[in-house]
Amino acid sequence: MSSRQLEEMLERDHDAAVAAALGIPVNDRALLELDIDDVCSDDGVLYGHVVYFRPGSDHDVMAAIPGLDGADWIRIPPLAW
Repeated sequence: MSSRQLEEMLERDHDAAVAAALGIPVNDRALLELDIDDVCSDDGVLYGHVVYFRPGSDHDVMAAIPGLDGADWIRIPPLAW
C-alpha cells in the first residue's frame, strides 16, 4: 500500500467517524465545509471536539444534524477512528 493510499484510507475513516458523530450519512459529510478543534483539559486529556461549519456547507445537511439548531458549530464526543 502506498503512502497516498494509506492517506486516503485514513481520510475516509475520519470522514466516517465525523459523520457518525454528527448523526448524518457518510455521503453527506462531503457536502460540509468543516474545521474541527480538539477540546482538551489543561493536562491534555481529550474531552471531545468542536466542529465549525464554514460558509459553503450544505444547509439541508446542517438542518439534519441533531442539536445543531441553526448554529454554525456543535460539540461532539472524541472521535473513534
